[in-house]
Amino acid sequence: MYRIFTLFLLLVAVTASAQDKDKLFGTSEKHEAKHGFILAANGNFDLPGGNIAKEFGLSYRLGPAILYKTTKNWVFGAKSDFILGNIVKQDSLMINIRDKYSVANSTHVYEFINNNGEREGVPIYERGYMIALQAGKIITLNQKHPDNGIVLLTSAGFIQYKIDIYNDNKDIPELQGAYL
Repeated sequence: MYRIFTLFLLLVAVTASAQDKDKLFGTSEKHEAKHGFILAANGNFDLPGGNIAKEFGLSYRLGPAILYKTTKNWVFGAKSDFILGNIVKQDSLMINIRDKYSVANSTHVYEFINNNGEREGVPIYERGYMIALQAGKIITLNQKHPDNGIVLLTSAGFIQYKIDIYNDNKDIPELQGAYL
């Protein structure tokens, strides 16, 4: 085993010393900016404001994006995000259909009496999606690498959200069919 390890280290050392220095660490010459498509994955935290802050708390957005970068470092594209949240602040939600002893606690679970006469907790979530067009600019920090830098993007699009009442057992009459 010791001989194999020594042979492996020797091969790595010989291979590393045989590399062309410019190809290994890059050249000092200036590169030209490139154009092309960028596939990206988005992940965001959303802290709502205004009227929607009365209904929801912190949520998350996850989704793909496709962008096109020009040689002048302008970026254009589209994205879509799936909205996930578990903080629903509406205190009047289901007030007329839950039993009088049910209180929404910190985990946002409402209690109902199911078909078997047992108390069952039903969690609620924020769900939704966003579709948007994006545009922005890459601000180059190093002229040797014009494709690298800080990306400033803005989006304009459509957001739709809903409250998801998760009744997985489907045994609460108030949360079935048209009542839901």
